[in-house]
Amino acid sequence: GLASRVDSAWKMDGTIDNLAISPNGRAIAVQLARNGKSDIWVKQLPGGPFSRITFGDTNFFRPSWTPDGDHVLYLGDRGDGGGTPFVKRADGVGAATRPFTAHVGLGQILQTADGQWMIARRVAGEAGNGDIFGVRTGDTATVQLVATPAREMTPAISPDGKWLAYASDESGVSEFYVRPFQNVSDARWQISTAGGSAPLWSHSGKEIFFRNNQN
Repeated sequence: GLASRVDSAWKMDGTIDNLAISPNGRAIAVQLARNGKSDIWVKQLPGGPFSRITFGDTNFFRPSWTPDGDHVLYLGDRGDGGGTPFVKRADGVGAATRPFTAHVGLGQILQTADGQWMIARRVAGEAGNGDIFGVRTGDTATVQLVATPAREMTPAISPDGKWLAYASDESGVSEFYVRPFQNVSDARWQISTAGGSAPLWSHSGKEIFFRNNQN
């Protein structure tokens, strides 16, 4: 029940805004802001190097992992508040590539555990206001998953790939919901009752962690 430092020797010299633990738990990808610039770094766990993997004048944000743990997915700032998707080896070797072409600004990107789908959320505050869509890996066609007048946020796919959790303010406050994936129109359950955002599945898929409206 006691909190402890991940690595007492880790000196990040900046502010972590987003983070993602690798599938095997041996590394953490973080969005590190310093000197007015955000980049993606990877820290080996529990001890080990802290390595920057993005470079250039663009801000990079919202890291997530490919299922094999070999690559990090992230977004590059388009200059309009939205992001362009990129993927790069977690050890920083080689150039970043584009997993698909997005014609809208993105606020989040992730890959399903079986590697068959990319799930993306449009940036909030513009047309679409956080709509969630999917792209089959290696394909170019987009499949709308949740597109409503409300603002959708923070999609998360269950480890078995059967359920999509996400937050929405359709009730007037942010609550989080679950739909079957890929048949999202078949059902919808509201899970939180006193505010809910940022759902995160347990490894078993039997529990979901989230923040309430008290953070």
